[in-house]
Formats: sequence, C-alpha cells, structure tokens
Amino acid sequence: MVITILEDNIMIMEDVKRMVTELRPDCTLYAYDSIGSLSQSVLFATDIIISDICLGDGDAIETLSALQKKNDKLKIIYMTGFIENATRIFKSSPSHFLVKPFEKDALEAALEKCENELAGENDDIMFVSYGGGNLCIRKKRIKYVESRGRKLRFYKIDGVTECYGKLDEIEKILGDGFVRCHKSYIANMSYIETFIGMKIELVTGEELPVSRSCFAPARDKHTVYLGGLLS
Repeated sequence: MVITILEDNIMIMEDVKRMVTELRPDCTLYAYDSIGSLSQSVLFATDIIISDICLGDGDAIETLSALQKKNDKLKIIYMTGFIENATRIFKSSPSHFLVKPFEKDALEAALEKCENELAGENDDIMFVSYGGGNLCIRKKRIKYVESRGRKLRFYKIDGVTECYGKLDEIEKILGDGFVRCHKSYIANMSYIETFIGMKIELVTGEELPVSRSCFAPARDKHTVYLGGLLS
C-alpha cells in the first residue's frame, strides 16, 4: 500500500504522518508540501492520497481531479479546516472528507473505507500502454471502445483516452461485461439501452453501429446479461 500526504502546514503534515505510520506501519509513505513538488511517478504508484484542499501554490482539487482521469484507482481523502470547501470536492471522486483537526480514529475510518473500495475494484481495473508507460482505467467507467487505424479510443463517462493497440486484444482484457458489436466497436453492456435496427443506443443517447455478422451474437449476449441482472 502506497500512501501520499499533501499538506503545506509542516506541523499538520508531521501529525498526519505520525498517525498514518501508527495506523499502517507497513505502508510506503510519501509527503509533499506543495503541488509543484509532487512527483508524478510517485502519484501514479499511489493507492491513497491524503490531501489538504487549499495549498500555497494552488488548488489540490483541480490537480487531483485531472490526475484521477489518468489513474482511476487513486483514492483521495481530502482534509481542510474550512467546512465550506466540502461543496467543491466532488469535482473529483473523493473517498472521504476530514475536517481539521481530526483524531486518529477518524483517519482510520477514512483509510479503511479507501482500502475496502480498492479491494472491491481490483477486478475492475485494467492497464493499457500510454505515453511510454501504463495507464490505469476502471472498466465500469468505459462506455465503449472504438478502433481507428492503429489507435484505440476509450470513451469513458469522464472523458476520452487514446492509446495504440488492437481491439481483439482489448476485447479479451475487458471480459464478459462487454460485447463486440462491430469490427471497430466494443460496448459496455451496462450502458446499452436497446438495439434499434443495426445500431445500439446507449443510455447516454450515443449510438454505435452493429455489423450484420455481430448483430445476433451481440443481441443474444446482451439478453443473457440482462437476465443475469434480474436473477
């Protein structure tokens, strides 16, 4: 488990470091006092980040919101001395919110919540090659995948991610919750509203083409999927 602390008040940082060390003695712990000092390599390896909201050199919410779009497994615990900041934290997807000062038991509850979320998401996480490294994507956020030439486009609920790859290989990685509806498209069955003619309509209103060779297998697989949800 890798935990990173982002806090510009040195006394508070040391206090949080002490609590984390006592609560999770086996974790790998990093701490930074500004957004500018953040190590990107450490952030991409981080499981949980405990972050102040308002820092001397910027707003952590904006930075961490952008980071979560690239690293879906990242769990965020925000901390602040100003309760009114709670209205802004949902620009990202926080796991917990702590009002300073807080006690060790409050931090323990926040860490436990993050760990439970991570444990439940292990099967939902996939890695694809991206910019010379690996990009972490949560499968349930993918609406569909499109192949364009040598590039793959992952259309997620929070944006689009591109990488080089083959649709056949990604189809195997995505697994049973997805269906191939066209030589260039794979759809997440949880987002399928209905089959209309030779198209799939998603709950978002988007439409995907369905090839003749894929139509019957895709429709049948989706019917079985729906039956499993109802059983």
